[in-house]
Amino acid sequence: MIKKNIWDFVPYVIKEKETNSNLARAFRFVLRCPEREYLVWEYLCDFIDLEDKEAREMLSIIGSAIVMFEIEEDGCDSLGKAIKALSYDGEPPARFSNLLMANTMKSLLEDLRVILYGLRNKDNNLSFQMLLNDLVDFKTDPQEVKVRWAKAFFE
Repeated sequence: MIKKNIWDFVPYVIKEKETNSNLARAFRFVLRCPEREYLVWEYLCDFIDLEDKEAREMLSIIGSAIVMFEIEEDGCDSLGKAIKALSYDGEPPARFSNLLMANTMKSLLEDLRVILYGLRNKDNNLSFQMLLNDLVDFKTDPQEVKVRWAKAFFE
């Protein structure tokens, strides 16, 4: 089997969830139950090395959110702008503040899980491709990613 590029993951899940009920079922609960991540490994292995725990968790979260949000196409808003849907009177939610304080991928992904779960029923236009790009960039320049999210939230 030919290994796919990580950047193909978002369009793959958006398209495949419509016709592959096994994929949709596997990803549906991973956001709330990280211990069920093993259920989606068969869909991740074409895109990443399964031994890379951070990449596994990152794609599991994104795939689960795509399925849970029931989107038909990717949005165009950054995470910072999408989080505005969770704010009251323009104040950032506490989880967003935690996200901006995260210094490790592990802590970032823990807070991201909660934020995405909170966004599932909110009106937003989150770009999962942009989110994937940001998470990959976070590994090399976390401060830059957090500044982008904050700028998008406060604009």
